[in-house]
Amino acid sequence: MELRERSDKHTLRTDVKDTARAAELFQMEVRVSDLERDLGKSASALFKLKKEKKSKASEVRRLQHEI
Repeated sequence: MELRERSDKHTLRTDVKDTARAAELFQMEVRVSDLERDLGKSASALFKLKKEKKSKASEVRRLQHEI
């Protein structure tokens, strides 16, 4: 009987550890997803700024050419 109780306790501890690890993994996956989303927004914003800068430079060259 005592051996069975030890086995049950060990199984219970293992299950608790597995559940805790699964919860940690889920939290990390959510954080990574948030970071990827933020990075995508940052990249999009940088691309937009680069495009605007290029457009302004083209306009400056065009105006200089007219002068």
